[in-house]
Amino acid sequence: MNVNKSGILIECPTEDEIDKLRAEVESNLREEIDIRSPIKVRPKLTIHRVEKDMDIEESIKNLNNEEHKKSDLKHKHIMETNKGNHWILSIDPETFQKVIELGKVNQGWYRLRIQNS
Repeated sequence: MNVNKSGILIECPTEDEIDKLRAEVESNLREEIDIRSPIKVRPKLTIHRVEKDMDIEESIKNLNNEEHKKSDLKHKHIMETNKGNHWILSIDPETFQKVIELGKVNQGWYRLRIQNS
């Protein structure tokens, strides 16, 4: 988390504690402190050297196989290169960790390299 401009980051284990802390700070330090919650960003990964004729929608369905069927995978961008396309996808954080540890993903007859974007 990037904290700047003399900011402070406080992490609480439950929403209840966050609400209590927010109420206390607002009642005592309303003019002096601005309270903001961090924006949650979905992790992105890049799948390298995908064949140019491969269908993106069908491939996403195939990637959501039995192992990752609960993942929330979304296509963001295609980078075209002379050696194939690079797909940039966003994915939920839990599945992201599992996929990055593997380093590769199977797509039909192809085994494609992936990395953190």
